[in-house]
Amino acid sequence: MSRNRLYILIIIGLVIIAVVHALEIPVDRSVEDINMIYRRLETPTKMWLNGYLGHFFNFKFLGCLNWLIIPIGIYMVFRLKYLDQPWKKALGLSYILSLMLIGVKGYFNSRYQLTFLPLTLTAVVFFLWTLLEGYGGKIRNMIMLFLILLTLVNNTLGVFAHKTTAQGKTISRNGRILDRLTYQLDRIVDKFERLQKLDEIEEKTAYPVIDFIKELPQTDSLFLVNNLPVFYYYTPQKGVYYWCGDDTYYNENGRNFLMKDRSLEQLKSFLKDSLKCNYLLSMPQYNLYDAKFANFVQSYCRPVFMDDAEYVVYHIEDTVGNYSVEAMAKEISRRIKENEKPFHVRADEIEETK
Repeated sequence: MSRNRLYILIIIGLVIIAVVHALEIPVDRSVEDINMIYRRLETPTKMWLNGYLGHFFNFKFLGCLNWLIIPIGIYMVFRLKYLDQPWKKALGLSYILSLMLIGVKGYFNSRYQLTFLPLTLTAVVFFLWTLLEGYGGKIRNMIMLFLILLTLVNNTLGVFAHKTTAQGKTISRNGRILDRLTYQLDRIVDKFERLQKLDEIEEKTAYPVIDFIKELPQTDSLFLVNNLPVFYYYTPQKGVYYWCGDDTYYNENGRNFLMKDRSLEQLKSFLKDSLKCNYLLSMPQYNLYDAKFANFVQSYCRPVFMDDAEYVVYHIEDTVGNYSVEAMAKEISRRIKENEKPFHVRADEIEETK
């Protein structure tokens, strides 16, 4: 293959990447399911690119190089007859069948497609290195460096895409770049120090919200845990696993609907009387995945603790109110801006929380 043809193929590849980005980044705000928007699956085109074929074209979560295995693989198989041994054929067939299974059954969550990322990237680099052998070390090194730069550019676009699809943060982290970097470093150091003390101080964990939960009396009162499995890793408290995005909770009877056919008052009574849940562990942006659940949290759930990761512990009240984490979020934002530790707050530190 001549160098001119190689350069043409590189340009075609860049055009394909640009077209995929152009199709993926715009957000269809007419879709009400914010979970689909966040995962960039809200249109049929995105469902194919980021869902069924997400292992190759979900540039936001899996990078922009996986798709190269398609043309390179076809060339290696049909032109260079690379599958010339039984073990290679078995490996290739297993790879294709596994990707088909993940594409059909695991298209909704990119973490399933992520399992094949090391294998695919290794194959892309190996095959490219083999195909470029005749061009000399300088050309090969330049192309590999170009792929690294392309990945960095793609990740930058991914950050922009995340800002257009993710739920807004409750806690403000605005300020000078140096201040934000200092805050992030402080968080890392604080978590490291807490981890170092786990053996010395049994009550402490790497998560302030978990430490707060462990301080609560271990009674018959359960937690409704809104899709935050960290609760089960570190606390002795009992919880009912729930996800408001599809309104399902799990108990000894299996999968059940929580809000279906229940008013907010009935929902409160069912949680407290039947499920014995007096507390809720959630995040403000998670609450928004269902409008009815967000309304319930605002009406019956009084925030008693919040940290800078936006983990919130709510107490489920008996009477209707107008509860909000706004005061807590403002206080944490102030502490972050002024670098005043700790970066979490209890309800009794705030004059008004509702």
